[in-house]
Amino acid sequence: MEGKFLINNVERVNKDLGVTLVCCFSRTIFVPFFFKALKQMDLPRKDIHLLVYDNTKNEELAKSLKTEIQRITPSYKSVRLYKSYLPP
Repeated sequence: MEGKFLINNVERVNKDLGVTLVCCFSRTIFVPFFFKALKQMDLPRKDIHLLVYDNTKNEELAKSLKTEIQRITPSYKSVRLYKSYLPP
């Protein structure tokens, strides 16, 4: 299966503004730890495009990432979740 964006709320108007934070995941176990730490960081979230890259074809990981991302989406300039569907 070809990779695709599962979540993509970037807008043409703001895509060239701010900075992009890219986070790559391949294991479900790290998701809660990462997002807890991310929430605790003092970042200018309204100026950050968050790109989360799911480097697997693991559907459990995608579900876990979607849940976490939906909670934090309003805090960021834009949020994208890309799934590669690469084999392990």
